[in-house]
Amino acid sequence: MKPVTTNFGIGISVLPPRTSEEDAKKAIKIAFNHSESIIVEEFAEGNEYRFLVIGEETVAVCNRIPANVTGDGIHTIQDLVSFKN
Repeated sequence: MKPVTTNFGIGISVLPPRTSEEDAKKAIKIAFNHSESIIVEEFAEGNEYRFLVIGEETVAVCNRIPANVTGDGIHTIQDLVSFKN
């Protein structure tokens, strides 16, 4: 469930199967806080690609990989991000 007019994942809720009515209503409220219209889509797990198409030509393709680190119980998240970058 997501607002029609936002970017960067703002106002998006991913709901598991058999979500309660209460949780669905919360997700709807969150989406409407960011837009006058919302979209309800089925979630497809897997890789996410963004395509830039100009006219009939694909100009660029980007595989979007979420930022991530794995904790080691010792270092802070900031340290782990610094190590990874």
